[in-house]
Amino acid sequence: MNNLPLYSTRIIRNYVEYVTKYFPEVKEKDLLDDTGITPYQLDDDGHWLTQDQVDRFHRNLTEKIDVPNLPLQVGREFARSKAGGVISQYALGFITPGTAYAMLDKLHSRVSKATSQKVEPISKNKIRVIVTPKEGVDEKPFQCENRFGTFESIASLFTGKLAVVEHPTCVHRGDKSCTYIISWDQPRSFLWKRIRNYGSLIGAILTIASLFILPAHHVVIFILSVAVFITAVFLYTEKLEKKEINTILNNQSILARDLLDQISVSYDNSLLVQEIGQVTSKILDSREILKQITSIMAKRLKYERGLIYLSDAQDQYLTYAASYGFASELTEYLENMRFRLDNPSSKGEMIRAFNEQTPLMIRNADQTMYYRSDKTREFVHTIGTNSFICVPVAHEGKSLGILAVDSPISGKAPNQSDVNLIMGIANQIGVILKGVRAYQKLRESEERFRNLSENIPDIIATVDMEGRITYINPAVKKILGYSYAEVIGKYVIDFTKEEYRSEYSEMMHRVQSGKETIQSIEGILIHKDHRERLFDINLAPNLDSDNNITGLVANLKDITQQRMLETQLHHSSKMEAIGTLTGGISHDFNNILQALNGYTQLLLMNKDKTNTDSRYLANIEEMIKRATNLTRQLLLFSRKAEIRPQPLDLNEEIKKCFDILSQTVAKMITITLDLAPDLGIINADASQMGQIIMNLVLNSCDAMPEGGKILITSENETVHEDIFIDDVNINHGQYIKICVADTGSGMTREVKERIFEPFYTTKDGRGTGLGLAVVYGIVKNHSGAITCQSEYGRGTKFTIYLPRIDEPRQEGTIIRQSDVEDSILKGKETILIVDDEEMLLETGEAILTRYGYKTYIAKSGEEAIRIFAQEKGTIDLVFLDLIMPGMGGQKCLDALLKIDSSIPVVITSGYTAGVDARNILDKGASGFLNKPYQLQTLVETVRRTLDLPK
Repeated sequence: MNNLPLYSTRIIRNYVEYVTKYFPEVKEKDLLDDTGITPYQLDDDGHWLTQDQVDRFHRNLTEKIDVPNLPLQVGREFARSKAGGVISQYALGFITPGTAYAMLDKLHSRVSKATSQKVEPISKNKIRVIVTPKEGVDEKPFQCENRFGTFESIASLFTGKLAVVEHPTCVHRGDKSCTYIISWDQPRSFLWKRIRNYGSLIGAILTIASLFILPAHHVVIFILSVAVFITAVFLYTEKLEKKEINTILNNQSILARDLLDQISVSYDNSLLVQEIGQVTSKILDSREILKQITSIMAKRLKYERGLIYLSDAQDQYLTYAASYGFASELTEYLENMRFRLDNPSSKGEMIRAFNEQTPLMIRNADQTMYYRSDKTREFVHTIGTNSFICVPVAHEGKSLGILAVDSPISGKAPNQSDVNLIMGIANQIGVILKGVRAYQKLRESEERFRNLSENIPDIIATVDMEGRITYINPAVKKILGYSYAEVIGKYVIDFTKEEYRSEYSEMMHRVQSGKETIQSIEGILIHKDHRERLFDINLAPNLDSDNNITGLVANLKDITQQRMLETQLHHSSKMEAIGTLTGGISHDFNNILQALNGYTQLLLMNKDKTNTDSRYLANIEEMIKRATNLTRQLLLFSRKAEIRPQPLDLNEEIKKCFDILSQTVAKMITITLDLAPDLGIINADASQMGQIIMNLVLNSCDAMPEGGKILITSENETVHEDIFIDDVNINHGQYIKICVADTGSGMTREVKERIFEPFYTTKDGRGTGLGLAVVYGIVKNHSGAITCQSEYGRGTKFTIYLPRIDEPRQEGTIIRQSDVEDSILKGKETILIVDDEEMLLETGEAILTRYGYKTYIAKSGEEAIRIFAQEKGTIDLVFLDLIMPGMGGQKCLDALLKIDSSIPVVITSGYTAGVDARNILDKGASGFLNKPYQLQTLVETVRRTLDLPK
């Protein structure tokens, strides 16, 4: 119970009035220190104090004032004090002390909730008051003593004398309740009323008796005497009554005037608060609000000047915010003045009020000048103030600034009520500033969200509980093609495919029911042009200020292009892996073909053309050539074949192919050309470009067994930004675009995904499955791109993009395989043959020996170095395989040239790109020969290399 609000502040305020009247040296602040009671709480009739606060106040009081029976003396002042004003007026309204005392139990609830009170009348001028503490209340003896004095004081309002109070029982003496027997003197008018009443009755009796006793002339004299006496008593009694009533009325008028003054002040203060509230409801700029507030204070507040200083964002300085009542030159001075908040030596009133969050009432500035800094003393002197109020502007425990008022002209002295009022205004300003700043932060946050939302590349949307879109950012226009107006108010499922609507509705329901937040779910929405767009979807509940779910927030990241890139990367990786595989197969296969070709040619050299075996061997040789062409196609697909680029007009190559195709394709197939007359130049291998056209046209012919049309077009194309066509990325740049379109059977999606894979065919054994794979390899080897658009039953269209060049550029010397000459030149030189394949060593040695050469053979690079070093000076040429286990051809070449930099070296390989060949030639090789090759080509290459000038 010690921490419950039990006692009206009137009780403590009566103490403060008493001390201020009789002990002015004791300050109110000293009495309230460490009590938990603030001055503005003390002036609030609606505020109640706890037992603990009352006990601490009494302890402070007795430490500073040593007066016997002090609580009793304070209680005797209650009825006539300002603290008891409303109570006193209420009591005076009963006219007589008896009636006032009889109503004590009604007045009791206005001052205490700690006890119950019962009033019992004893006589006309005596009553019994029984006060019983409520359960758990721990009232102290000084409170009982103060109540004793209060009961005494009520009679003085009517009689001018204190009542007589007896205290037969007391809780502090072990009784259950305190009993007070109160008696008071009757007013003089009460005695004279009795004299008047009894005198009138006796006079009437005596007058009647005199009629029988006294003579007639004496009766008249007696009656007149009695009448004069009774009249005199009546007049005197009336005079006393009027005097007593006047006294009561005078007391009431004093209280009424104070009450009217309070009402007037309260009215002005209520208008002040009301007008401040009206201003803040219309203005959301803090500086403008403070300007309006000070203008209202100038009109309603009984202080001539006021100023507001606010802290900066870092709480380092108090800076000017607004003021009223100051001359223009002083206003300019205030605007330029600021006060440091982080200086520990600063002790000026404004700094103290801000840092300590304590209201300060200064009645004489000169008396407090000694502890101020020079800057503060200069400030006080410049603005010319002597008494003022300075209070903190704070909200939720944080200081925001200060509010100060004064009246230098009228000299109005501040009081505690004024402090309370100014403190209330400051608190309201604190709430307003906090609200405005919160609003400004909200606006800044909204602006940041708006900027983020309007500039983020993803779609951000809010959806209500029914699935309607309530907000969407501008990204929807770029990604899905819809305007804001076309989307707002529509249902989310309106933008999805029919088969997905139930799934999406169920997903949104899970989020809106608060069960989960959905992250990174892939979904499809429909573009305005009916294309599907793939999104990474994140959904979360949308909560209001009360944490209620009002719908959901959606973040949709368009991953269509990303998924296309992933698909393309997967496709490229697959094709690269297949290319690597086919390139490796080609290397081994070429070695096998070279050995077979070598043995076959050796056998043919020993056979007469009429011999039956010669025809069989010639057929074997023809099959080897076909196998060689097959490996060449594999190398084209794997992009490991040599290219011979040169500035090329692609229209001319298309026309050459057209002439050939027109004579070879079935008559029911029509081939039409639509070529751009101003077609640009590309840098490409002419034969390989022809192979592209031939393969695509023949592929179209196979798709039209019953006949149809083929259209070949060419045009210049500028791609302004990176685009995707059928999952193929086309980088921005200048291109020559070639299209081959047919009216054939078309392809299913599954077939289209595999058409560029080698050996994949749908021709039921009628093809090798290398035609489109070769086209793909050639295009990629020329840094181009190829797309396929096809629909089953509606034809196919291949589109090729090849980089266009601004000016023709000349390539370096291309390594070419020489044509075979008729004359075979023999020799006597010594040749070192290096290869890891024994069959190639055998055939090479046999053919060179046949033509007169002396040979050494080596099965590895290490063995070749050893033989060359031993036979240094006798070996005239080295025939070196590029790809071997161990040292390998390139390292072997370097080692040979270190031993003898002039030795001719011919490199051979079944698997190398043209660029690698050129690099090898640049490193010192004398020639390069692709496998498989004819033995005559081998001999001719050897002879030509040996005949080169040293």
